Amino acid sequence: MNRQYLGKNKPTDVIAFVLPEGRGKISLEMAISADTAKRNAKIYKSTLDWELSLYAVHGVLHALGYNDNTLRKRRIMQERAEYILNA
Repeated sequence: MNRQYLGKNKPTDVIAFVLPEGRGKISLEMAISADTAKRNAKIYKSTLDWELSLYAVHGVLHALGYNDNTLRKRRIMQERAEYILNA
């Protein structure tokens, strides 16, 4: 899917598709990679549930206009996602 929709020939954790809705509403479809979540849970010594939740929040943040195309923006998004998950 990453190659098909984003032109990147590598695995990714989540892809979010924002669908047109009505005024002030957002519809979102997400594809989350369970394989990536399992792998990253081992690497980062977290749990599968944490990784899957993190990817879901990450996808919603994208739908809300956040971007992670620079190191600075990636850090901001990561901090925001962790804040939400720890709240």
